[in-house]
Amino acid sequence: MNSPTSSQALANSQTVGRIWPDQGVARAPYWIYSDTDIYLKEQRQIFQGANWHYLGLEAEVPEPGNY
Repeated sequence: MNSPTSSQALANSQTVGRIWPDQGVARAPYWIYSDTDIYLKEQRQIFQGANWHYLGLEAEVPEPGNY
């Protein structure tokens, strides 16, 4: 599968100096949503990564500049 494993999530959390909750915890900790380092890392991985990420069809955008 393409989804990250818990060991990858743990490695990512340690990269930014945070500790992920115990194994098997389904809720993401609140700091995930406000940490600047995680945000910047996600931006690099999504928008500057080695792979294309399909966002939608050009026909689905009614006018230039619409999102």
